[in-house]
Amino acid sequence: MIALLGAALAAPVICEPERAARLLEDARIAPDRVPVTQPNLLPGLARDRADGDVAELVDGLCSEGAALSLAPAERWETASYSAYSFVLTRSRTEGCRLMQDAAVLTVGVTPGEGLRYGVRARLPPSVTPIGDCEATAAYRQEEVLDGLGSPVRLVLVTDWEGEVSRARVVVRRATPQGWTEAVLIDPAPPRLLDGGGGPRLSLTEADGETWIVAHADREITPDGTACEARPGQTVWRWDGEAWEALRGRAALGRLADRGAWRLAGDDGWFLILAQDIEQDRELLEARMRRMQRRHDDPLSVRESASFPGMNAGFLIVSPDPWPTREEAEAARGAWGRRTGVYVKRGWEALDGCTR
Repeated sequence: MIALLGAALAAPVICEPERAARLLEDARIAPDRVPVTQPNLLPGLARDRADGDVAELVDGLCSEGAALSLAPAERWETASYSAYSFVLTRSRTEGCRLMQDAAVLTVGVTPGEGLRYGVRARLPPSVTPIGDCEATAAYRQEEVLDGLGSPVRLVLVTDWEGEVSRARVVVRRATPQGWTEAVLIDPAPPRLLDGGGGPRLSLTEADGETWIVAHADREITPDGTACEARPGQTVWRWDGEAWEALRGRAALGRLADRGAWRLAGDDGWFLILAQDIEQDRELLEARMRRMQRRHDDPLSVRESASFPGMNAGFLIVSPDPWPTREEAEAARGAWGRRTGVYVKRGWEALDGCTR
């Protein structure tokens, strides 16, 4: 597979739609195999078969006399669909500068259906001084922070112009239509650049759904001699159209649902309204539904074994946890002084200065 892709990328980039279609027909290649065996045909096929915006962008890069190259970027393959992306670059020389314009062409493949073309991003112009040249270099640098080899990837993108840089964090996601990209944090936290302050960013997956979590936040003094952990966390979830950000108790509760307390920047204090052994889940869920009718704060059933501060072997009914005991005790008043209702810490947040 790697040898096939390497040979295909070494082939000349074909921009002419008629020629690309003819070569595809002559080679008797199934359309869904083109991104693997003949990606050099994709620019020409896109100009003929993609929508107007994609075709127009590719058409601009495929200007007459341009030196073109095609390099692989993201790749994700499953039985139901595959997604690929390629960097299409046009190079030219102006004086003592090598100038490059590029865009990331993305392709979605569903077996038995036609290819879906898109553009993940148009890259900023790149400038490379040649020899003894006083031109200012400009280029893009990328680092995968998490998710390498998965359908959701966190990437630190840094654009350089001389000694000046601009960095941000983007999230890329594979879909049957190809790869998409969205800016998550701009500018990127200093922690990701020079080890300074700010949060870590991690992916967590359960039941086929990937979440992004900003956690272990910290503040570093300007002289770098002291560190102070910051509370709080942010959880991003895909809502079908965009990445939705949750903060505060909402984020704390979703992490508690997954038992992902290590990614929480706050302590987790639970108001436990009922509990039972794990074998009696159905009875406890029915009881929870009766309790829910009398209160607006959403309730959940969670396993005590998911939290280091609790004894394993039980199921508990509780609202989303609070970051402090005082807040949880204050909320207890809304439930009255009922027997068996109590407050307990499920976990203590890990220190962002030591993680």
